[in-house]
Amino acid sequence: MENFATLVILAGLLAMGYAVFHLIKAFRRKARFKVTGLIAAGGFALMLLGGALLNTTDYPARQAALEQKATLASSRQASTSAKQAAAKEEAASRSSRKQATKKAAVAASASRQRAKQAAKKATKQAASSAARQAASTRSSSRKAASSTSAAVASSQQAASQAAQASRTASASRAASSARAASTNRAASASRAAAAARARSIAASQSRAAAARRAAAAAATSHQQVSRTVYIAPNSGKKYHFDRHCRGLNNANAVVSMSLSKAQAEGYTLCGWED
Repeated sequence: MENFATLVILAGLLAMGYAVFHLIKAFRRKARFKVTGLIAAGGFALMLLGGALLNTTDYPARQAALEQKATLASSRQASTSAKQAAAKEEAASRSSRKQATKKAAVAASASRQRAKQAAKKATKQAASSAARQAASTRSSSRKAASSTSAAVASSQQAASQAAQASRTASASRAASSARAASTNRAASASRAAAAARARSIAASQSRAAAARRAAAAAATSHQQVSRTVYIAPNSGKKYHFDRHCRGLNNANAVVSMSLSKAQAEGYTLCGWED
């Protein structure tokens, strides 16, 4: 159809050229212009017809081109929208990551604060426990000292009584030697009484010494039992008197308790402190 329209246009052009040529000739010869005008009109009509046919032929192509342009514009718009959506999604993702990072930082800070507070509380509790144990130890020491003082006083009193008895016995022996033999029996009885008192005094002194030894042993045992030791629950079965003992260098956690409790749980003294 396009070729046919082109041929029609060419025919119109040829007719127009032929008409112009004859028009010039007719003008020179002063002939009539009727046939030449008809030929020119026919050529013009052929050119119009060919142009119309050519436009009709090009319409689908132009329509397809317009549709292609519209498709390209639509695809460009879709690409732009997709890029904008991706940019918005990336911005939202960055914002969510920032918020998550901030929340994690806040949570970590809160956790560190709680750990510090727990450590302070544990330190205070340990100090309070140590103070109570020290007060208990001082009280036990004062009681032991009081018992020792009482035993010493009792011993001194017994010694005074022994001295008095000795003086009494000496006076009795002197009186009996100055008297007659009749008084020997009374002197013998007095010596026997003095000996009994001496034995009583010696027994009292022995009991006082035993009481002192028992008080000292009780005080030492109480101090040892109530003494604070340190253990590593996850690292062996040894207890340590020194919190900074070399045996605790690799311990993950250190716990304090009384010596009696550690021994009851099967812990033994560390080799570095033995």
